[in-house]
Amino acid sequence: MFYKISSNFLACLLAFSECVAQAPEGSLVVYSATYAATIEQSEYPVHTRYTITTKDDRLVERVANATGSFNSFPAKVVLPAGEYRVRAQYGSGRFVIVPVVIRDGQTTELHLDEEQLPESADLIRLPDGKAVGWRSTHPG
Repeated sequence: MFYKISSNFLACLLAFSECVAQAPEGSLVVYSATYAATIEQSEYPVHTRYTITTKDDRLVERVANATGSFNSFPAKVVLPAGEYRVRAQYGSGRFVIVPVVIRDGQTTELHLDEEQLPESADLIRLPDGKAVGWRSTHPG
């Protein structure tokens, strides 16, 4: 049995797929604190898990944050453009909540793993002013 599909229906379907394909999105990479579960794994420490929420604290995603051959690289998460909050561990093992903005076609990085702080960086600070990391945004 064959059904005739109207050209109007096909045009609407095509317009919808183009709209979905063009939805603004960017990505997030979080270099959270690292740990090694065993002495044997200390050469390839793993980044700790983190959560992404909306500005009003609705859960968006729980991120395992481990990719690569030895799971030693942080995960790249694709998100719709917008404002979010990331709850992650920083170098001392304590948690920090960091507001982030995801921009269309951009990758936002949070560096919370005790890496050297660049002098001209957008620093992430605790309420007492202590710098615990930095953030950057670049194409990609």
